[in-house]
Amino acid sequence: MNSNWIKTIDRLPNNDKRVLIVYMYLGYRQISIGFYVPPKTLNAEDYFDDDIAFSECSEFDEKNDKYWVKEGWFVEIPEFEGTVLLDRKDITHWQILPELP
Repeated sequence: MNSNWIKTIDRLPNNDKRVLIVYMYLGYRQISIGFYVPPKTLNAEDYFDDDIAFSECSEFDEKNDKYWVKEGWFVEIPEFEGTVLLDRKDITHWQILPELP
């Protein structure tokens, strides 16, 4: 594998930074644009404008009376104009997006 790829067990990208990710989906290796969200770093009420995404991808913090985006890897799905939270164990590698030509 190209040396630009970073194993997710070795290092994670900066919060909410779009990167190329490699993940397993239905037994096949996929590559897409995605991002990692560390715990309690993105306010879900500011981040989601869709009730379904909000309910599935946020968690309530009783101590701070706030909803946070769930920790994890999200993949962008252009066909649905949105993002999907993936199972963390399915993401194997990531790399910084290359510059556009």
